[in-house]
Amino acid sequence: MSHGKNFIKRFELGLQSPISSFFRTPIKKGIKEPNQIIEQAVQRSEKPKFHGKYNILKEMISQYYYEALAYIRCLQYEEQLPPEEKLILQQKTRNEYFRERNMGKRKPSVNQLDYLRKLGYQGPEPDTMFEASSLIDRLR
Repeated sequence: MSHGKNFIKRFELGLQSPISSFFRTPIKKGIKEPNQIIEQAVQRSEKPKFHGKYNILKEMISQYYYEALAYIRCLQYEEQLPPEEKLILQQKTRNEYFRERNMGKRKPSVNQLDYLRKLGYQGPEPDTMFEASSLIDRLR
């Protein structure tokens, strides 16, 4: 289901959680039709109390509509999980968030770059520790 998260990853890190909640709320209320979920998410994002902070949502949905649908399917799947599995998934998501936040601004370490070469990576050098770590995870 990780490919379903591509849509939310397009937003700045600080916007991901609130925007995710805009989608999760109608799903938790039992709405199943994706276009209704999108409509409600956009309506919530445009509330005056947010002062236009989330206006980008509507534009991103129009640009990446199929990714938004995949994201909704992913959230719907997660909502159906037993409570124990949801908890594990939430912890994993939280860990990814902090990992990206902490490693997303630092240059990759020499050890990471060496390890990438040992794994056979020949692409462009990653810009951040997080990118290097993600590459390492995929190549292992």
